[in-house]
Amino acid sequence: MSINKASSSARHWNEADYADALAACQKRAATIRLGSKRKDLKEIFTETGGISARTSRSYVYKDCPYIRVDVEFEAVENTGDRSAEHPTDKIKKISKPYISPIVSD
Repeated sequence: MSINKASSSARHWNEADYADALAACQKRAATIRLGSKRKDLKEIFTETGGISARTSRSYVYKDCPYIRVDVEFEAVENTGDRSAEHPTDKIKKISKPYISPIVSD
């Protein structure tokens, strides 16, 4: 279940619908844990704009851009370019999902 304008305009949502949708988002987001790879995270979340580095970045939940996490990575492969993100970088720290306004660059 996603929370976005397309789905919310299709029918009237009540309080229980929103609670169910948020619970589903939280459950899916919780599948990303310490030791998960960047590629696993990017199946559920997408990068935010702004300043980032290979070892730290903020992400937004794909199905609801108000839900964010802040992530720190361990660079596991030396690609020659120390700033280049790699799909196998491991998550060494991840914040709890939090609600934040949509920010556009």
